[in-house]
Amino acid sequence: MSPTPAGLPIPAGVFLALLGTLLWSTVPVRADSPLPENPQVGTTGYIQYWPGELPVVLAAPHGGRLLPKDIPNRPYGKLLRDTGTLELAVEMRAAMLKQFGRAPHLVVCQLARVKLDCNREVREAAQGNSKGQVAWEEYHGFLRNAESAVVSQYGKGIFLDIHGHAHPKARIELGYLLKSRELQQNDQQLNAPDVATRSSIRLLAGRTDLSFAALIRGSTSFGALLEQRGFSCVPSPSSQLEPDDLYFNGGYSTETHGSRDGVGLDAIQMEMPGEYRDTAVKRVEFSRAVSDALGSYFTVHFKLPLDRPDADKLAPPPQQAGPR
Repeated sequence: MSPTPAGLPIPAGVFLALLGTLLWSTVPVRADSPLPENPQVGTTGYIQYWPGELPVVLAAPHGGRLLPKDIPNRPYGKLLRDTGTLELAVEMRAAMLKQFGRAPHLVVCQLARVKLDCNREVREAAQGNSKGQVAWEEYHGFLRNAESAVVSQYGKGIFLDIHGHAHPKARIELGYLLKSRELQQNDQQLNAPDVATRSSIRLLAGRTDLSFAALIRGSTSFGALLEQRGFSCVPSPSSQLEPDDLYFNGGYSTETHGSRDGVGLDAIQMEMPGEYRDTAVKRVEFSRAVSDALGSYFTVHFKLPLDRPDADKLAPPPQQAGPR
């Protein structure tokens, strides 16, 4: 038996359950995908950043579980956690480190989404809470640090924002900031110059000899490379959007840290169905596929072989950063 504050005994099982609830709400949850060691941590303790060596930045804004009492629940907006996405981002980092001998940059938010939504502008994200706002600023500050490091070393790179969805069609939704109706257009319409300039891969579209339609859904598109490794995607050569399909095309982070404004990194929001992220086995399998697909994607489109430690020496001089 364990004493209560009033001195009355309570059953040990109840005491342990209460203790477990307290720990759950105050300590970062490692689940079955252990976090790498020695991250940079923001002053709030809720935002973590692992600097990397690859021209790849990963982020998981909605996978946290912490429920601190000094940050009130957000009364409106999207509040549900994207289960398994923080663990998935960790596994993706581990897969790239194993395959290429170097790690991508990784930024995660440990706060539950009901407390903070890092993929919204700050007013909706923190909804007036000062501590939540500081955490939001730390999250996007770390992403800017990662972006600057990649641009400084390589001149170009990619940002993958990891999310989860529960739409009826269990496939990966790749968001390029283009609306569903735009992706339903034929190739000639999709290749119109103004379409690429409104996308989150604007810089990549300006460098490649491929048409924009080919870059989005051709045989060497990111969706195609993932499908070749056994994971259904949209857009891709074999999976296109229908008028009634639900689809996430990208959010605040893709807009802010992608290349639509003509500088920085290209970006893709990855919306994962539950079957690809909700078990440790599937997360490991999928992460290996993403790592392998990125290897091909960078070789073909960025002309940067990720398995070359001196790949940064093959890159052109870093682009000049403009106002963001």
